[in-house]
Amino acid sequence: MIITIREEVYKKLLRIKREGESLRSF
Repeated sequence: MIITIREEVYKKLLRIKREGESLRSF
């Protein structure tokens, strides 16, 4: 399975978005 740079960036964006939502809940 080939992992493209776009997929890596997408995963990072999802992680940042998830962390942002968790910080917002505080």
